[in-house]
Amino acid sequence: AGTKVVASSKPHALSGLSAESNYDWYVRSICGVGDTSSWSSVNTFTTPCNAYTTPYFEGFESGYTHDANISGCLSQEDVSGSSYQWVANNTNTTYNRTPRTGSWNATLRYSNTDWIFIPITLVGGTSYTAEVYARQDGTTTTNSDVTVSYGTAASSASMTNAISGSVGIDDNYQLIDGTFTPGASGTYYIGIKGYMNGSPWFISIDDISVYETPSCFKPTSLSSTAILYSSCLLYTSPSPRDKRQ
Repeated sequence: AGTKVVASSKPHALSGLSAESNYDWYVRSICGVGDTSSWSSVNTFTTPCNAYTTPYFEGFESGYTHDANISGCLSQEDVSGSSYQWVANNTNTTYNRTPRTGSWNATLRYSNTDWIFIPITLVGGTSYTAEVYARQDGTTTTNSDVTVSYGTAASSASMTNAISGSVGIDDNYQLIDGTFTPGASGTYYIGIKGYMNGSPWFISIDDISVYETPSCFKPTSLSSTAILYSSCLLYTSPSPRDKRQ
């Protein structure tokens, strides 16, 4: 019922395949006119996803099933724990699992360390910024942390390039971010690792972004002081660009 190809050498190269698709293939020998073998047993393979491009954003708002593992084009790897992975969350609000924005986020249960990997096409020599918002349901930052790294494969062993170090998180959503510059163009994997010890219960992440680092940064941490009836002092923290100068 599928496509038939006559081949006289091996390996045989296939082209025109669809991304993120399952394929079955069979072989039979043609030894001469009217002399053909039966079909072999099946061999199966799955093509990977097309890598994402920048700007990239993931808020878990579509394509996921509540309380099911994050999957599809985002892969995972357990480092330690009870093989419980990042799951999509739509209705659970206990243990501080409410999404930061929208109706969905991703959560990781206690006593687990787990990676999420995002395939993405990057240009060598270009500066990028990666962001994720994270929190837990306790206030002790040594109980839980999030790390962001990147590498050339979807595995913990390949996450050798740090974007942000291990950042302890509390019960408020906080921005974990960093800039990085790949040395060559190609497909890379952004890795987000969550660690949650046995107390209290859950990590929540939301609103993941990867984009080209702007050359002009927006100011942050605005404040107003010495406010009088006709004057005041306005302050802002230096931008990351200012800090590098």
